[in-house]
Amino acid sequence: RRSHLELQCRRTGFWGGSTSVTGQITCIDSTGCVRWTLKAGGHIFGSLRLHRRSIYFGCHDSYLYKITADDHLERLAQLSGEISSTPVLHEEDGGLFVVSVCNSGSVHVIEAASKATVFTMQLPAQSFSSPCLVKGRLFVGCRDDRLYCIDLENALNVNYLEPRKDH
Repeated sequence: RRSHLELQCRRTGFWGGSTSVTGQITCIDSTGCVRWTLKAGGHIFGSLRLHRRSIYFGCHDSYLYKITADDHLERLAQLSGEISSTPVLHEEDGGLFVVSVCNSGSVHVIEAASKATVFTMQLPAQSFSSPCLVKGRLFVGCRDDRLYCIDLENALNVNYLEPRKDH
């Protein structure tokens, strides 16, 4: 019995890879051979996100990138600043949304097919945290020592969780 990850890797041809602070992305196939190497426009500190036959990641040149099924590197969207975190992917109503946080604290939601920005907001301080999405709620840490919860279905409803004072 094959694992879900193994089946997904067979379908996409992407078995493993690495990114580097030099902006290089390397794909390694199931035999351990390098399948391709691509170069983004800046440093890459976050991880790659795999969705079906595409790979998404953020870069210090302020772009969200997509590697297509035919191994082509394309710019998905230019955000408002450097990106060190890993994006989160969200499927809703048949569409794919890429959520990314810039180091400056700006939060962006991009509709992948149209490359349109569908939501943006500014946190009160810098953020180097990778966002986490749970049941339509986006959680992201901020340098003001708060964890923010953004309800993406009702983007005006933004709350924060106070840090515990007993530590």
